[in-house]
Amino acid sequence: MLSLIVRAGRKLCLVPTLSGLDQMDGLNLFGSLVAPWQWQHTHEGILQLLQDDKSDCDHKLRESWRRFCWDNFCAQNRRDSRQFALEPYTPARYRAARRLFGHTSKHGRAVLTGAANSPSCYQKMYEHIATAGCGMCRDCLVFPDWYHLTWKCPCFAAGRPPEPADAIQLRLAWPPSDADPDYNDAVLSHMAAVRAKVWTFAPSSRGRRTHD
Repeated sequence: MLSLIVRAGRKLCLVPTLSGLDQMDGLNLFGSLVAPWQWQHTHEGILQLLQDDKSDCDHKLRESWRRFCWDNFCAQNRRDSRQFALEPYTPARYRAARRLFGHTSKHGRAVLTGAANSPSCYQKMYEHIATAGCGMCRDCLVFPDWYHLTWKCPCFAAGRPPEPADAIQLRLAWPPSDADPDYNDAVLSHMAAVRAKVWTFAPSSRGRRTHD
């Protein structure tokens, strides 16, 4: 669901005519139908399809779709989803994440969309159990989870920026609105480098081309 948020950009908009069930279903995602051609959204207010300016309608529809995708991500049975369950969608954070997504590598995009996994995660996926022992720093007592690799593992200490205080930036590199842009770039660059290293050893990267 995160990839739907940061990939959509400004492409999501209302079509000139509404003639299909899918289009009506999309509008119904905006909120509650309160009058003919009028929808009420908790955060975006009233959308009056026949009266409002098209660009305003498009903006409200995009924002409601991004909120919908964020809420669906937070409702998934993932550890990071559960961690962010109480974190609201904020347009300013989305815009910052979208800017980063537009000029980063495929590994940076994996970080931003929640697709950067740790050796512990791959162990759970393929062996159904995670065991202690980091193959990068050779510490046999720690679990090689994403937090350890990105912010604690000595193997990735070179060039590592200070650990983010913001929980979402710590895991997904989505910066808060008041963060320094240079710091945001450094955080994502570091996390992308970690993901690139982990990806070379990941079971899913062996023997086939990847398109992440």
